[in-house]
Amino acid sequence: MRYRLLPLLLLTALLYACAPPEPPAPEPDIPPTERAQALAEQGELAARRGAAEAAVAQLQRALELAPNHDRADDWRIRLAEIAADRSQTREADELRETLAERPLDVDQRERLALLEASLLLAGGHTLQAWRIIQPMAPPPEAFAERYYQVRAQALERLDLPLDAVRARVERSDRLDDEQALTHNHEQIWALLDNAPLNSLRDRRPVSADRFGGWVELAWLVRNYRLEPRQLDDALARWERRFPSHPGGPYVTDRIVGEYREKMIDPTEIAVLLPLTGPLADAGRAIRDGIMAAHLAAEGDGPDLRILDSAGRDIVALYRRAVSDGAELVIGPLEKGQVDALAGAEELPVPVLALNTLSGGVEGRAGLYQFGLAPEDDAAEAARQARRTGWQRALVLVPDSDWGRRLAEAFSQTFEAAGGEVLEAQRFATDQADHAGPLRALLNLDIGDRRARQVRATLQRSVEHVDRRRQDADFLFLGATTGQARLLVTQLHYHQGVGLPVLATSHIHSTGDDPELWADLDGVLFMETPWMLDAGVRTDDGLDRATLEALWPEPIASHGRLFALGVDAYRLVPYVELLQARGGERIDGFSGRLSMDERGRIQRGLLPARYTHEGPELLQEENGEDLGL
Repeated sequence: MRYRLLPLLLLTALLYACAPPEPPAPEPDIPPTERAQALAEQGELAARRGAAEAAVAQLQRALELAPNHDRADDWRIRLAEIAADRSQTREADELRETLAERPLDVDQRERLALLEASLLLAGGHTLQAWRIIQPMAPPPEAFAERYYQVRAQALERLDLPLDAVRARVERSDRLDDEQALTHNHEQIWALLDNAPLNSLRDRRPVSADRFGGWVELAWLVRNYRLEPRQLDDALARWERRFPSHPGGPYVTDRIVGEYREKMIDPTEIAVLLPLTGPLADAGRAIRDGIMAAHLAAEGDGPDLRILDSAGRDIVALYRRAVSDGAELVIGPLEKGQVDALAGAEELPVPVLALNTLSGGVEGRAGLYQFGLAPEDDAAEAARQARRTGWQRALVLVPDSDWGRRLAEAFSQTFEAAGGEVLEAQRFATDQADHAGPLRALLNLDIGDRRARQVRATLQRSVEHVDRRRQDADFLFLGATTGQARLLVTQLHYHQGVGLPVLATSHIHSTGDDPELWADLDGVLFMETPWMLDAGVRTDDGLDRATLEALWPEPIASHGRLFALGVDAYRLVPYVELLQARGGERIDGFSGRLSMDERGRIQRGLLPARYTHEGPELLQEENGEDLGL
């Protein structure tokens, strides 16, 4: 019986299989507004993950489905923000202008203002952006992360690194993407590593919050970089005070580990300097600086062998030093000798040259360049101008090779940072009357020509009033102290009163001279910490006051070169680290020292200003001199 039923069951199954399928259950009828809301939420999640294209597509689809949704303007603002983040500034600004005409609520107006500030920052208009951001109260959590990001960017541009760190710490609390959080930590550390050491010192003792933890961590690492055992002890104490602080694993595992891997410790250093001949005074001043730093190490440093390089075949002298056991060479000082080493067949041990290569001479691995090139001063002046928010520059330099180098370095750096050089003029160094280039710079010569044309046409005298150009933010001046004194006085005579003047360190004269101070009152210039701050000290404990007591003569006569020697010795352990970590900086007497991709040491200088009481260092880290 059971077997007779089997064919019947098979036939039934076959017929069932051939039957048409049942229609699927109808999808629920989701209103367009709800679908749009869901798409917008997915778009926001995609934006947070960094998937900008997906975010844009979903937000645009949401607006197509529900253009009049209660949240539609929020979605439009988000599209503009994403465009700004992708450097699509024109598209972002067009969206912003369109949204500005719509009836937005208070929070939306705040977001739009924040968007405008970010676009101004992208265009290099830092002060205009800050005027928007500064009065803003901490916003709702919905866009607090963006607020702190834009605020941090503005503060960084204003060269207020610790305030920028505080903003980035606040931003960290609002990041849920691991990649974005790691990048934010990298930004925090870069800011702390670039902050003036005295600004970190002034914040101690630090508060017990996460901002204080970051500041204390940076202070410890920068103070004990040369002392691995002390650094380990200091980090252990820090971890007990700041358990589970995000900076701990980031700095200990990544930064400190790389320090130890990249730092070098030569047992013998050869110093190649001109100790006779025309450069003897300069060579001896640098030698004394090297010896001062070596003696301060109290026997923990390498052995030094000092060789006279004056008139020598520098490649042969280098080979002799290496064969005698040198594991690193400091010097030479003469540019031609540095060029010769760049062309040597091989450099088996590193060279820290005390000059830069000539134009057109290619660098090479193992050849590091550290000097007091005037181009460094000009480039630093350009960076300072952009930090101040100045966009348009006039340039005045001597009619000489030195002046040309200054003008080129300034213009290249300034324009690369988004600035514009409106006009450049050169002045003759053998003349006292500089009316020609000054009037040309200020466009007064145009008025002169027009007045002459009118007089010629009317055949009678016509009253003419000088009116200088108003489109320039400042004048970059390359000049010595005496030249600057004459030029600034004549600038004021030719309607230049009120035009800021920014110069290189070459206008700075030590010693008391109230008449000079009065003539240059208000002029800004860039200078080394050694020349500006009598209390300056390095992060490993060397201070100017002690060195001046021990080495009074070379410091009084060649202070900058003495400081160069101190810094050259102190840089030795770091040269490979500086090259490996492009953003790494060492506080020195010659400036904040870093290295570019060509192996050239860059000197970050300090801004100063002449007053009736003498030159004064501008304390930018608290924002007072920026009017913030």
